[in-house]
Amino acid sequence: MKIGMNLWTIYGWELPEQLSEQVLAAIAAMEVEAVELVVDESLNGVEDLLTREREIKALLARHYLSVPSIASALFLRYNLGSQDDAVRSHGVSIIQGMCRVAATYGARAVLVVAGQQEPDTPYKLTWDNAVRSVRVAARTAEEIGVLIGVENAGTSFLHTPGEMASFITAVDHPNVGSYLDLGNSMYGSSGYPENWCTTLAGNIHAVHAKDHDPKRGGYTYCGEGDLRWAEVLPVLRACGYDRELIVETPSKEASGIEAGLDAARRSVSGLRRFLSQ
Repeated sequence: MKIGMNLWTIYGWELPEQLSEQVLAAIAAMEVEAVELVVDESLNGVEDLLTREREIKALLARHYLSVPSIASALFLRYNLGSQDDAVRSHGVSIIQGMCRVAATYGARAVLVVAGQQEPDTPYKLTWDNAVRSVRVAARTAEEIGVLIGVENAGTSFLHTPGEMASFITAVDHPNVGSYLDLGNSMYGSSGYPENWCTTLAGNIHAVHAKDHDPKRGGYTYCGEGDLRWAEVLPVLRACGYDRELIVETPSKEASGIEAGLDAARRSVSGLRRFLSQ
């Protein structure tokens, strides 16, 4: 498995600037081989990333970095399971734009958060709306030739491996699978990320690497929490996943790029320790 780096780790959950060579050089200096680009509605929107294609590709090539996947936090704002047709439609358009970015940069998959529950809304309605939304977006993914990975995010939806597997089955599209976040699989007192691996085996399109420590508010740096990496990683491999482990651990102590780079180094060091075993 290779180590990849999500840009939130460096910049924080909201990117304050366009992707820079300084950051890419620092990522490459950690001997990381891949970087996950982030789509937002500010300086790193879909059109921004497409317009800067030649520039960013040159920087990536200069530092020997590939782009395995594209992420976005916009689904927390544009709920794919919403009762509001306009909100759902905008969420679908975000996925479609991410697919364009993925194809441009040679990425295999895009990260999607499938939905969130809403007040006074039957769970089945949220489920059905989310299934329809992802199914519509999957047509674009298929046309463009990329995969949609539905993430087990820390929202009010798709909390168990069985629920995630059932959702993917309901969408019923060959371009839709899971985006497994190992740290998130520890929430809700589950503590068994290996069960997520085995339940979703053969259908895991990408993996986020973070650790879990409830005393520190949830996630923490790889190797510094209670996730049993030495047991989980062999199960992940046995389930057919041998691609990038994409670090997603923004700084818990401070803001700014230097703090983000320190967070990245801590996670890369911890992750590499287990990968070498």
